Amino acid sequence: MSQKQKSLYDNLNWLTSATVSGNAAFTATYASNGNVNTKTDGGTYSYDATKFNAVNGVTNPAPSPIALKQQDITYTAFMLPSVIKENNTSDVQYESTYTYGADYERIKSITKLGGTTTNTRYYFANGYEKDNSGTAREMHYISSPSGLAALIIKQNLTSSLTTPIQTIWVLF
Repeated sequence: MSQKQKSLYDNLNWLTSATVSGNAAFTATYASNGNVNTKTDGGTYSYDATKFNAVNGVTNPAPSPIALKQQDITYTAFMLPSVIKENNTSDVQYESTYTYGADYERIKSITKLGGTTTNTRYYFANGYEKDNSGTAREMHYISSPSGLAALIIKQNLTSSLTTPIQTIWVLF
């Protein structure tokens, strides 16, 4: 399936609008310091007055695209997430646990729903990942000098799908 993305940028080359295959446009506005003011998929952002670029709140548009569930995050001594917990709409607990190597690179994650493991993912060098969930899946990210070029996905280790990647801008 082919998809086309149309992106618009302001005079500072900040992404202001993106439309994928004719779906509703995503839009964003920015403050003069580069902070995101508003995003159609996120709402209106507010920032801490004493910490540079530190978001301290988001006012969601209706209907709310951001879940209003509490999320608890535990960090490692080297400031990467070790456990993320959140309740879903049925108040069943999601929990993701991350393991890191000596180089502080992520090597494994385990995701549980209500105490039952739903996915275990292994992270290897050079952009290779392997999932051991209900469907075994391998992913290999292919890089180029300008960034991510393709994603190869192998489902059940029998068929493969190569997906070309266009430049995608993600706003945080």
